[in-house]
Amino acid sequence: MTPAVALMLKAPRPGSVKTRLAAAIGADLATQLYRELGAATVATVQRLGWPLTIWYTPADAAAEMRSWLGTTIELQPQPDGDLGARMAAAVAVAKPGSRLILLGGDCPGITVEVLRAAADALTQHAVVMVPSVDGGYVLLGGTCPFPDLFSHMEWSTSTVANDTRRRLEASGTSWVELPALRDVDTAEDARALGLASPHLPSSQLDLSAAKGPHVLTSRAWRVGAAVAVVFALLFGGSRLASILPVVVTWIDGLGAWGPLAFVAAYAIAAVAFVPGSLLTLAAGALFGLGRGVAIAFVGATVGATLAFLVARYAARARVEQAVRGDARFAAIDRAIGRDGRRIVFLLRLSPI
Repeated sequence: MTPAVALMLKAPRPGSVKTRLAAAIGADLATQLYRELGAATVATVQRLGWPLTIWYTPADAAAEMRSWLGTTIELQPQPDGDLGARMAAAVAVAKPGSRLILLGGDCPGITVEVLRAAADALTQHAVVMVPSVDGGYVLLGGTCPFPDLFSHMEWSTSTVANDTRRRLEASGTSWVELPALRDVDTAEDARALGLASPHLPSSQLDLSAAKGPHVLTSRAWRVGAAVAVVFALLFGGSRLASILPVVVTWIDGLGAWGPLAFVAAYAIAAVAFVPGSLLTLAAGALFGLGRGVAIAFVGATVGATLAFLVARYAARARVEQAVRGDARFAAIDRAIGRDGRRIVFLLRLSPI
């Protein structure tokens, strides 16, 4: 039986996430690291193809979560209450007898192999736990409904894992632990995980290490991969539409490079006579309506300009031969000679 995954996340707002880490490195960098870790965890689950629901807080953050993690992700707002009440809510909506894995988004060690090991453990035991080195846990899975593991707990303390063990033993539940992992709560955690050199100030964190072994870590490679996937969408159509969530994760992790890579792909497609309709739709999926329209417009305009320069200068003889005898193109050619920039812009609005 394939387990479902409930990923508990906060909206990545500076000052509200990773506050202990932020005290050492600043709220902006701590938030950036949180975004990278969360996106890496989503990508890891998506590699397995398991059902995934993002349980997010605060309740007004749905648009932020989709912008961060993609428009196709399933979202559920977390209810009020402590962490235990929020995790209990995720368990409560699961079908009795189904298997559910609860995760946070701040542990780079959550890999495909760890998730598979947790799923395998649930074929033999009712509960599986991956403790954290600070005394909590980074994964808790079980067959629904879970025993009482969430009420009246002292969360965010070093006793959470031990308290959970005691409750499992008291209830007679069959359970197993996997090796402990480290999550990222402090600058010390970041250094221990290789996110920062022990010889450098905390503010010089290397965020590329946060993405884990199953997420692209070379920024140049990720840019190239994003462009390649966009072209695959162009030529593969609906058969490749299912990889859009992965593209969303990649592009979101590129920061400023994501829109630039997309604009470059759009421009090259225009020069290569590739229809831009699917790219325009992909822009909306990748960046949202407002940003997608703006980025697609920039890409289309850059592409039209490049196509004009190629046709006007680099390949003029071939273009003249192709359109010879067409009065419309002859008139356009004369108009461009008089007022090139304005005519090129107006042609962006014309079906000619």
